[in-house]
Amino acid sequence: MKSKTKGWKRQKYEFELIHEQRKVYELYKNYINKQKIQNSTVFENFPFYTGKLTFIKFLSLYEIYKKIKNLHGHIGEIGVYNGTTSIFFGKLLEIFEPHSLTLVHGFDWFKGNRPTRYDSDKQKKNGSKGNYKYLIDNIKMQKLDKRIKIHKIDLKKINEFFKKKVNSAIYFKLAYFDCGLYDVLKPAIRNIWKRVVPGGIIIFDQLYHAIAPGETKAKNELLSEYKSYKLDFSWMPTAYIVKEKK
Repeated sequence: MKSKTKGWKRQKYEFELIHEQRKVYELYKNYINKQKIQNSTVFENFPFYTGKLTFIKFLSLYEIYKKIKNLHGHIGEIGVYNGTTSIFFGKLLEIFEPHSLTLVHGFDWFKGNRPTRYDSDKQKKNGSKGNYKYLIDNIKMQKLDKRIKIHKIDLKKINEFFKKKVNSAIYFKLAYFDCGLYDVLKPAIRNIWKRVVPGGIIIFDQLYHAIAPGETKAKNELLSEYKSYKLDFSWMPTAYIVKEKK
């Protein structure tokens, strides 16, 4: 039986490691969809329904966040898509840093990006496109609009964003790269890394993974001298780098 989940068909390398887990959860989702469960029930009991891999991802982000919680600086998400991770980080800040001035800055142009010759043929041809208005509406409805700032920009031109005086003081204690494509990641890494504070961390969602060779190439061209680490229980994000303290 082949998984119907886009981008995760059974194949070589790392994909085989998680295929069975995803197949089990797909069957479970089909079961849940037939139960006609109210949305409020899912919201209030999300650990009951959330798949293990999704749970692992957000536990991983939380564990990495704890490493930089007491540093100065903001949190950046480079490649926002539907905004789930930006909202997750925003809620962490509300819980653990309620009186700090730390913000979440999310960067995306919400149009998708075409893979290049350096990227996997498993990437979507037009990239992943989030819904900007839906995201902003949800951020406002949850009263997080003072904590989360979504910047609708072309990541290939992110250097122009930081040239503006109003943005010149934005530095990061944590930056999460979740766009996976070479020609988007390379300028983003180059410009964001310069703005990561000493001791800060950048996270790569798919570094050294067959689905994102462009991500690996961009990292190795710009940050080859830095060690990459992983959490012992995590699957994705696959790696993080600490900007060593001065």
